[in-house]
Amino acid sequence: MYIVITTLNREDKQKALAQIPEALHQIVHLYTKADRVPLLQAAITDTVTVRALPQDTDGIAQTRQRAIDATPKGKVWVIDDLCVFRKRTIVDKRITYTPLDADGFMALYERISTLLDRYIQVGISAQNGNNRWLGDDKPIGRAYSTYGLRTDKMQRANITFDAMYRDNTSHKYMEDFYITMDALTKGYPNIIIYDYCFQYTHNAKGGNSTNRTTEGHSQSAQEMQRRFPKFIKTVKKDGDWGSGGMDGRLEIHAQWQKAFQSSKQTKTRK
Repeated sequence: MYIVITTLNREDKQKALAQIPEALHQIVHLYTKADRVPLLQAAITDTVTVRALPQDTDGIAQTRQRAIDATPKGKVWVIDDLCVFRKRTIVDKRITYTPLDADGFMALYERISTLLDRYIQVGISAQNGNNRWLGDDKPIGRAYSTYGLRTDKMQRANITFDAMYRDNTSHKYMEDFYITMDALTKGYPNIIIYDYCFQYTHNAKGGNSTNRTTEGHSQSAQEMQRRFPKFIKTVKKDGDWGSGGMDGRLEIHAQWQKAFQSSKQTKTRK
C-alpha cells in the first residue's frame, strides 16, 4: 500500500510525514507543485523523495486526482499533511488517546491495508466526535482528511476527486465527500476505523487554504447538494473556521447510510 501526501507552502510543517517510520519511506509519495519541490526536499529527510505536480494544478480536487493518477493503482493511503494520529484506549469506560509511535503507526498501516481487501475506502475517525462510537470500526460513514482507497476500483467505477471541478472550475472543494458519496451511491460500502483517530488543524495557512474562499467553498457544497439531492442538504455555519475566517460558509449534512441503501434499491428495481 502506497502513502500519498500532498502539500503546498508548508515545508516547515510536515506533521503527517514526521510520524511515518523510516521503514515505510520508500512507499511514500509526497507531492507538491513543481516550483516548491527544491524547498520541500531541502526541509525533509532525504529518505523521502518529493514528487512534482504540474505548476498549473488548481485547488485540492485537482491536486488529489493528479496525485492519484501519478501513483500506481491499487491500495493507497491518502493523508493530509497536517494529520496527527492517535490510538484510542477504553478502560472502565474511560477513554484515553495516545500518540502513535513507530509500532503503532505500522499497526494502523497494516489495519488499513487489510480492510482495503474488502472495502473501496477505509476512513479514520476524527478525534472530535470519536467517543460517539465505541466499537473498533463501523461500516458506512463520513471520511475526510485521511483514508485508505482502492484506486483500481475507483478507476473502474469512474470515481474521481475532480469530477465536480471538471464540470466547473469554481468547484474546487468537497472532494473527499464527493468520492465517498459517489462510491456509496454506486454500491461500494466504506468502513470507518474508530479505535484510532486523527487530529487536524482545518483551514490553516497553506495547502488548500491558499485559494479557499467562503464563496468557493459554499459553491462546492451547493454542487454536492445538486448532485445528490436525496442525501445531502447544505447548512450555514457561522463563526471562523480555523485561522482563515470563513464566517457564513455553507457546509453539508449527508445521509451516508441512506445513500448506500439507495444503491441496493436501484439494483432491486433493475
